[in-house]
Amino acid sequence: MNKHLTTGRVVRYLACLVLAFAVVLGATYARYVQEVQGQGTGTVAAVALGLEGSVDLTTDLQGMKPGDECTVSFAVTNAESGTTSEVTQAYDVSVETTGNLPLTFALASSGDAGAGSFATGGSGFTWTGGVLPFGSGVSHSYTLTVMWPSGEASPGLADEIDRVVLKIDAQQAEPKKEAS
Repeated sequence: MNKHLTTGRVVRYLACLVLAFAVVLGATYARYVQEVQGQGTGTVAAVALGLEGSVDLTTDLQGMKPGDECTVSFAVTNAESGTTSEVTQAYDVSVETTGNLPLTFALASSGDAGAGSFATGGSGFTWTGGVLPFGSGVSHSYTLTVMWPSGEASPGLADEIDRVVLKIDAQQAEPKKEAS
């Protein structure tokens, strides 16, 4: 019992194949043809970050010499111009210098940001870990101490200028869940 491919059978096979392609193509294309329209409004959470205090510390540190120490107070807040941030923000405090002078830095909280001294370092100093909550205006106060060690005296440094910039880098963070 051999079946031979006749012209009629070939035509029927091709018709079945075309029908199968039409069903598959029609079913997949149907998803992209439908159009939905509507109206609505979207709102974006307000973000506020303020820095109270110096940003470019170069003028605050003018006249320093070996053995000197200078303190700079600043605060990081999540409320600015009557707007309170509606997102939790994690922030980093960094000090960038040109590296011309052998300065060292110490950052300490001076209020509700947490107790104690956070970090010390030379040029390129960064502290991470600050968090501002959402919904209520909070201000974290810090004291940055800039020191020029007395053993670092060199006649070549007498005419040097070092640019010192305080930076706050904030990003939206996941809010911490309260313990039940």
